[in-house]
Amino acid sequence: MAARAAAALLLAVLCSCASAKPQRESGSADPPENSCLDNPAGRAYMQEVWRALQDAWVLPAGLEADQRAELIIPYDGAGNPGEPYVARDTNAALRLSVEKAIEGAELPPTPDELRACIAGKGISGVFRNTEATR
Repeated sequence: MAARAAAALLLAVLCSCASAKPQRESGSADPPENSCLDNPAGRAYMQEVWRALQDAWVLPAGLEADQRAELIIPYDGAGNPGEPYVARDTNAALRLSVEKAIEGAELPPTPDELRACIAGKGISGVFRNTEATR
């Protein structure tokens, strides 16, 4: 099984809107319901971001299911993505693997119709092994 097939990455918009439901760890790249990205253009963009990160990420061998690393992609006031970073982690090897994915991923540009929506906010992603024994 390919490493990326055994991994989950959950993306969500940070501070998107007060009415958004709490994040669910589902391993999907779907935006939170009722967020400003909960529309066809937003879902397509989130899928592109997810795909770029997943394609660049190599799951560390032997990673247990309870190990996690949270990635944040900040967006400036014009809706341009800033430098992604690992905000917190529970495993050094996992953190290193996510940092390497950041270096290797070519994130898509923000579509013009989403710039106002995401300006000054960010996207958060959780990396973990979904196939590990719990």
